[in-house]
Amino acid sequence: MARVMISLPDELLREVDVAAKATHRKRSEFFKELALRYLQKFRSREFSDLEQAAMTGIDFWDNPTDDETWNHP
Repeated sequence: MARVMISLPDELLREVDVAAKATHRKRSEFFKELALRYLQKFRSREFSDLEQAAMTGIDFWDNPTDDETWNHP
């Protein structure tokens, strides 16, 4: 397992330590879970953006002029 070093403002680190202690986690476990949750949201949003772009593309190309041009030469 890799180790990383990060810099945080003192107050933020204090808050992290309070939250980790309150949830019975070590600091490293807290950051690992935080990263996993963020990545899950990031991946979901990324897929959602791609899906939205695909649907927009369908709406753009689904019109009588393009249908006639591409499907009935």
